[in-house]
Amino acid sequence: MAAAVRVSHAVGRNDRAGIKRVGLTAILLSVVIAAILTLGVVAVRFEIAGLFLDKSAGDAEATIGLAAKLLLVGASFFITDAAQSIAAEAFAE
Repeated sequence: MAAAVRVSHAVGRNDRAGIKRVGLTAILLSVVIAAILTLGVVAVRFEIAGLFLDKSAGDAEATIGLAAKLLLVGASFFITDAAQSIAAEAFAE
């Protein structure tokens, strides 16, 4: 939302360089934050899956392993989703 406001201010000033600078800065910042969060999920994916499962169940380890793999798949979308979300907000007309 802040990116959209900043871009709108630059549009109001008719500042083409400012529009590009603010938009790209917001996208870059969102990619960096998403990358940090992605690394966090990758690092603790087994613990996250374990929070939702009873470890004393028969196939708990296999289920946790599968859930951890699925968390890797989900985490792979964090960065692209953050970039497209910010770009869509910032550069919407």
